[in-house]
Amino acid sequence: AKEASMNTCLKEALAQEDLQKLRKICTQSHQTLRGCFKSLGWRFLVMDKNGKTLELSDEKNKCVPKNLFRDWFTKKIPQSGLALVNGKIVIWGAVPVYNEKELVGAVAIIIPIDKHFLMSFTSIFKVSYTLVEYTKNYKIGAVLASTEPNKSIDTAIYSQLDASKLPYFCVSPQGLSHKAMLITPLKDFQNVPLALLEIAADRTHSLELLTEYKKNMILVGAAGFLLSLGIIFWITIIFTRPIGKLVRAAQEIASGKTIKEIKLRYRDEIGILAQSLSEMLKSLEESHRQIKDYAENLEKKVRERTKALTESEEKYRTLVENVPLVVYRTDATGTLTFVNKYIEKLLGFSIEEVFEKKDFLLSRIVEEDKEIYRKHWKECLEKAKGFEIEYRMLDKDNQILYVVDHAIPETGKDGGVKSVDGIIVDVTDRRKAQEKILQAEELKALREISARLAHEIRNPLTVAGGFARQLLKNIPEGDPAHKKLEIIASEVERLEHILKTTLEYIKPRVLIFKETNLNELVQPLLTTFKDKFLEAGVQLEIDLDPSIPSLHLDPDLFRQVVENILELILSFTTEGAHIRVQSYPENNYVILAVTIEGVELKDEKFDPLLSPFSPTLEKNLPLGLPLTKIIIEKHNGLLKIDKLGKHTYSVTISIPTT
Repeated sequence: AKEASMNTCLKEALAQEDLQKLRKICTQSHQTLRGCFKSLGWRFLVMDKNGKTLELSDEKNKCVPKNLFRDWFTKKIPQSGLALVNGKIVIWGAVPVYNEKELVGAVAIIIPIDKHFLMSFTSIFKVSYTLVEYTKNYKIGAVLASTEPNKSIDTAIYSQLDASKLPYFCVSPQGLSHKAMLITPLKDFQNVPLALLEIAADRTHSLELLTEYKKNMILVGAAGFLLSLGIIFWITIIFTRPIGKLVRAAQEIASGKTIKEIKLRYRDEIGILAQSLSEMLKSLEESHRQIKDYAENLEKKVRERTKALTESEEKYRTLVENVPLVVYRTDATGTLTFVNKYIEKLLGFSIEEVFEKKDFLLSRIVEEDKEIYRKHWKECLEKAKGFEIEYRMLDKDNQILYVVDHAIPETGKDGGVKSVDGIIVDVTDRRKAQEKILQAEELKALREISARLAHEIRNPLTVAGGFARQLLKNIPEGDPAHKKLEIIASEVERLEHILKTTLEYIKPRVLIFKETNLNELVQPLLTTFKDKFLEAGVQLEIDLDPSIPSLHLDPDLFRQVVENILELILSFTTEGAHIRVQSYPENNYVILAVTIEGVELKDEKFDPLLSPFSPTLEKNLPLGLPLTKIIIEKHNGLLKIDKLGKHTYSVTISIPTT
């Protein structure tokens, strides 16, 4: 119904109250649903001038009660549920229809719950279904539909039902021992009961299996019982006879009677045991009393010591686990015995993964820094000499981190190292900040040198180029000097292009940031380039996500970035290629992705985006092309170029939303 409500032709037909046209539009959907449900109906509703709901139908008996849909035109929302219509329970769904933002009516689909509908479930679940009328006064009515032929209501079961006992479940009801039944109410969207649904399963096969299992279990149990009795009797006779004699002797000792000779197979040992039994009992009683007193005092002291130790350990553990750095301990061989949870945040590995590998810390150090790490650890373990060094580590994603490792050995009485305690501090942000400051200073000096050098070269280069071109015009083509002058003019022109690129690259730029919608910024540019690509036989597909947030951009420079990338792609794409430009949000970034399909390239085709003096930078490309990466980085963004397949490439710009 919702899909039908979005049909433009249906909206117009409902606004015109054209029933024939409405039915023609819904014919295809009607036939499709007929394949699943034998009986269904379409209903079209409109509102008259008095605000009442009217049904468009040429049938004499209209199936939609007025009170069923009385709040469609007030709530103006899609609704669905169950209803009792003309003595049948039906499933209905209704959706309001808007034409030019004006509510013109509603479209509804009604499917009766009849025998055919219930049979579709019987074939799947192998149970029978019966639908019984259930009035508002909680009275049982007639059978509305059933998968059982000639089904009648079982008064013995239904007479004891009331609203508080629903849903009702029973196994082997009176008179139907071979069945299991579930009776549950069906309610409309206003929670008013309409009917009772009876689900019955045949238990005949299960009862037969239970009877057979019962017989087998009785036989097995009887056999096991008899066997157990025999074994117990045998054990009693063989093993308990000497013990009985010994018990009787002990009883006589306790009563002070004279013990006669006990004739047993092991008479020497048993005899000694019998003679020592009385003295042993007295000694055990005294020892038991002393041990009890000692245990009570010891238990009290242990509780006090344990409590103090637990409190101390808890304070230490909380401190160590919560500090924003890695705390570790190794044994005398340098093997990790403890590390706090901060290593999970720093490197991305769990504690279990850290201890699975013996030399875990060494394995995550960059290869070039391992030698200095080994050297300091060797001195620490052999000479008990602490150290503080800086080296590089790789996290779980193989990203480089700069860390400072400070280790302090703990020595024993013999002066040897017992263990080593240390901390690892992440200084990546500090290192990057230092590198950025250094790069900025180097870039500033490079710009000044490049600008001065370019100025010194430009004048003689312009003179040389001018003279070469003038001489080239005056010397005929057949002259041997003409070819040499052509080479001179070409090389001068190439040097002039390099000089322009250099001046463009070193020219300082100040970004003016504004709140900008990326889609609105690039849409006109993409429309212009779509015609250019079309002239080259290349299809440009535009897919911009309207849900992306606004960004903090310099509109002019960022537009230049997108234009430079499209100009570069246009320069090497061939007829038949397909270009797709997408924008979409991802985590805390907005992504602008350009995918190129149907063209095989060499990787250096994208070098002009990454290097100002790329040998592949052609004269007809924009001079600002090498600045693309710099401008993106000044927006705190990322430029990524990937080869997705033999003939598929992608250029991705990621700009943070904050």
